[in-house]
Amino acid sequence: MAEKFDVVIVGGGIFGCSVAYQICRMSNLNVALVERGAIATQTTALAASVVTRGRSALPQIELVLETFAAIGDLESRLGESLNFNAVGSLHVARSKQSAETFAAQAELLKQTGDAPCELTIAQARKLTPWLELDQAECIFHNPADGFVDPYRLASAYLQGARAHGGLSIFQETSVSQLETNNRNVTGVMTDKGFLAADQVVVTAGPWANLLLRPLGSASAMTPVRSHYWITEPNQIYPAHSPVMILPEANAYTRPENGSLLFGLRDQTGKWAHPSELPVDLQGFSFDEDYEGWEALQQSVEPFMEVCPSLAD
Repeated sequence: MAEKFDVVIVGGGIFGCSVAYQICRMSNLNVALVERGAIATQTTALAASVVTRGRSALPQIELVLETFAAIGDLESRLGESLNFNAVGSLHVARSKQSAETFAAQAELLKQTGDAPCELTIAQARKLTPWLELDQAECIFHNPADGFVDPYRLASAYLQGARAHGGLSIFQETSVSQLETNNRNVTGVMTDKGFLAADQVVVTAGPWANLLLRPLGSASAMTPVRSHYWITEPNQIYPAHSPVMILPEANAYTRPENGSLLFGLRDQTGKWAHPSELPVDLQGFSFDEDYEGWEALQQSVEPFMEVCPSLAD
């Protein structure tokens, strides 16, 4: 399978697909995207898919805005909707520190043309009647935020890249190592042969350092566990409920087909060495708490203070 490309992208999650789209959109380069399983079925498919613009630094906000711009561009080019759920977001601060953080983010967002605003508790209750807000220090609302199906977005990136031409996709193809000559990359070795390239982009997520470390260029990252749960359907959670950011509860929420999806951070983070990760993350557990009940018990109390309906 020895072939020559200008760029090989290793990893077919949402980052790899978006990189392919941007390269094909802005150049005439010959690009290969290599994924050892099926496109966007690992960490991308498991994401909670919340897309919020508020960040602590302007460059980070500008990166998020690129995603929003890409969604609009893809919908225009493909002639179909990606069903971005523009439900907005509420950032609920219950401490002065969080209030200051959200206020600073709002000022940065205004520099980009966004219109975040501070709401009264009464105004916020109209959007989220199921939330307990009496202890809120401040509440910021950004109507531009929302959530999107990550698999759908990744697939749209690939559709957009293909529409520009110059993209070859290799699924069920595993990259074993990056090949170099005098510290210059020459391509990638796969289980189906060598793919030559002058440039290689590694977007392999938590597996990336398995390829980068042998070259002495590993990234400072580690795979960590993240939990989210989905309640039973309940009419108290309207389908248009905004995304909620709740820092004091270490939680976020969003609507999910008449239910409430909520994510909680571990009090003590669980992590794994990249070499311990299987090819397929479905069914993989970082420890004995496979279903996350221990993490839920540890973190649910402060969350229930703002979301008492969870008791039901």
